[in-house]
Amino acid sequence: MVFTQFPKYYAIFSDFENIVQTKYPHEYASFQKYSGDLILKVRCLEIICLRYEEDKKNHERIMDRMRRIIENVESFSQKELQDESATLGDLTIKHMSKLIVDVERFYIYARIMLDRLPYLLKPFLKGIVSNQNIAIRDFHKFLNWFANNSGEILDDSFKSEILSFRKWFLEHIRDPRNELIVHPGWDIVQQAILPDGTLQMRRLHENEDRMWLEIESIELPDIQNLMERIINFLEFINLFFSRNL
Repeated sequence: MVFTQFPKYYAIFSDFENIVQTKYPHEYASFQKYSGDLILKVRCLEIICLRYEEDKKNHERIMDRMRRIIENVESFSQKELQDESATLGDLTIKHMSKLIVDVERFYIYARIMLDRLPYLLKPFLKGIVSNQNIAIRDFHKFLNWFANNSGEILDDSFKSEILSFRKWFLEHIRDPRNELIVHPGWDIVQQAILPDGTLQMRRLHENEDRMWLEIESIELPDIQNLMERIINFLEFINLFFSRNL
């Protein structure tokens, strides 16, 4: 999934908003504020995805140049090889750094954006989704509420989607973000760019003998795929509430 323009995401909750404006006018001002803030974060994620896609292309171009040098090494003088190697080395570090920044920033912004969702949904849950108010602000705790209070949930389709997204969210967003990006503790996390432009992260821990041991290694998925799953979830939220309120 390659993002070249984002017109539908600028109004991702438009159906939901129309219902709120018509049937819940007393909630409309707050809804606009929360949805506007959330959509702004979605736009930030989209910008990150666009930059990431361009950085991947630049990384591929550098790899192609390196391959051509290796294949035609005899046609270069020693000075030409040194100059080209120095240039490609600088470009590799530059675009590798950009890729790492964009991938890590995506994980951080994705969590910030999703934390806005419980604020948006709070006034519309009781009687539609659950038997009680769900006054939870943290998105992870919000998902856990549905996992731990199945007897309070009124709509099976909503429960199914929430639990499905919870499983995906923990595996693909929360755990990599916490363990490898935000809270690695005193461990060292090394990053490497794979040939396809995706990011590999290795977590190293220093033991009592002052030896560094790898305790975790993960290849992070293309963030375009993460973005697609998040957008699908937000579209489900829009459709569900526009139909059920």
